[in-house]
Amino acid sequence: ENSEAGTELTNDKIWYSGEFYGKSVRGVRSMNDGEHFTSMGNSIDGSVVVKYSYATYESVDTLFSFMDLADEDGGPIPIDEYQFSADETKVLIATEQEGIYRRSSKSYYYIYDLKTKKTTPLSNKKLGKQRLADFSPSGNLVAFVRENNLFYVNTETGKEYGITYDGKINEVINGGTDWVYEEEFGFHKGFQWNENGTKIAYWKFDESKVKEFHLDYYGTLYPEEYRFKYPKAGEDNSKISIHMYDVLGQISTPIEILNQTEENYIPRINWTKDPMKLSLTVLNRLQNKLQLMMVDFNITRAQKEFSYMAKPYYTETAKTYIDIHDNLRFFEDNNTYLWMSEKDGFNHIYLNTIDGKELQLTKGDWDVIEIQGVDEKNGLVYYLSSENGAIYQDLYVVKTDGTGKKNLSTRKGNNSTAFSKGMKYYINYHTDANTPSLISLHKANGEQLKILQDN
Repeated sequence: ENSEAGTELTNDKIWYSGEFYGKSVRGVRSMNDGEHFTSMGNSIDGSVVVKYSYATYESVDTLFSFMDLADEDGGPIPIDEYQFSADETKVLIATEQEGIYRRSSKSYYYIYDLKTKKTTPLSNKKLGKQRLADFSPSGNLVAFVRENNLFYVNTETGKEYGITYDGKINEVINGGTDWVYEEEFGFHKGFQWNENGTKIAYWKFDESKVKEFHLDYYGTLYPEEYRFKYPKAGEDNSKISIHMYDVLGQISTPIEILNQTEENYIPRINWTKDPMKLSLTVLNRLQNKLQLMMVDFNITRAQKEFSYMAKPYYTETAKTYIDIHDNLRFFEDNNTYLWMSEKDGFNHIYLNTIDGKELQLTKGDWDVIEIQGVDEKNGLVYYLSSENGAIYQDLYVVKTDGTGKKNLSTRKGNNSTAFSKGMKYYINYHTDANTPSLISLHKANGEQLKILQDN
């Protein structure tokens, strides 16, 4: 009992009310200038997206709220998620979001024009909810998945185009992923725009021969049976292929890779800075051999055909297995890339080139946890590591020649960060066994500007 307030502590107050929960800084989304970010909060009546300054952490503008958005009947649109176009003049709004598995969901999407204040449905609501909607880098196209097929919409004309037509629930998936890839490889968006928005690379999963798993969902009166494809160990996986769609020529083709006789996973694809080069991560089913392959396209649109060359540029093997990660970063020269590997016994960062050179940027009996960002202009790589001990996580920076390594974390414990675009600022989230979450704002050199939450 709290003698000062005279109120009794109850389970409801401790666990349900949220009164004792620590405060955080969530939903921070850097804007193009690297000086501002947006965050979605709640107004008196609903969601609102506010623009903040990194330097002061003060709001400078309210960009829009759910009341600014109008659905087909003119009513307001609750905001579940939002995404800016590349030039930040349009916003993609997801509403009525419905979860599927751990990461995946489907929604109705709308496009809100910040200049004209006009709201437009992404697609016809009667055709069903959409998934994974994503602006092209050029900003005038939006790709999305519906009922296992991939589409895109021209936002200037409103015209919708089909990319695939063979999608079918529990048989063929285009532009999404199957259960295995979502759960075990940690992603569910099965397509990617290239650098200039002229091409889409996407996965096709043929899961027709994968055995079904049945679940009962218990409702108010009767249970409903839900069936989905779930391969158990040693059983048939989905047959997968990567396809490339050319927007200008409106042509699509599968990409043939090496070792087609061997069963492989392709857990990652990455467009390089060159809009004609696509990198594939190929992993055997035993997960002890990984290849990075470069696909180099050459398109003749007049004949509506294209050719490509696919060849490996990096190979790694292990006695046990190789972890899949998201730390492959390509540089502007279209030759240099960052990679992370445990091949020397610990997880470290390598600066490699597609033509075969390799430089180990970090080394020691400790692990790099994750790359946080790259300042290519100044030749700096920011990363989290456990160099101070396995129970600690600190932010470090190292030069791209492997020199000048520096610990930027000012508080020992567990640190994680969120950087601004352009790598000028970062928000640091710190905690340890005896300290509540402390969130602070820093310059990229580690200098603390402000405590945002001390709890």
